Amino acid sequence: MYTMKSITVTSLRKELFHVIDDLKNGEIYEIVRKGKIVGRITPAKLPDWRDKVRDKPKLLMDSEAAFSPLFEEWKEYL
Repeated sequence: MYTMKSITVTSLRKELFHVIDDLKNGEIYEIVRKGKIVGRITPAKLPDWRDKVRDKPKLLMDSEAAFSPLFEEWKEYL
């Protein structure tokens, strides 16, 4: 889990590109002005790559028929 970082408005102005790199890596920033938190910068939510997959996998047989042989093999380990 990432920790929330604190940055002043002046530092944000100076280090904007560094902050953007941190955002890409999941960091969250609180913006401080005159000792008070005035805002928060969080990473954008990226779209789930699985939603872009056009071909959805499907079984060519009944799921019970597909997985029952596996269960038989695992019986000796249970």
